[in-house]
Amino acid sequence: LGDVERELARGYYETRIGKPLEVLVERECPDHSGWVRGTDRCYIPVELPGGREDVGRFVTAYGEAAQWHQLRALR
Repeated sequence: LGDVERELARGYYETRIGKPLEVLVERECPDHSGWVRGTDRCYIPVELPGGREDVGRFVTAYGEAAQWHQLRALR
């Protein structure tokens, strides 16, 4: 069942590749300097380039690559 859930999530995230995302930045990535993590308006977890100044703000990004647990985006 877990495999099905991961595959469905990744498939959904793939539909957002190349499309604009409005992401609420929640924190800096502790293991990826110069990147932040947040959630878009459709509750997709997103990782994108950014810094401390972005935390707590909405930023626009474009989906680049889907993983089972998040969507990687570029600004």
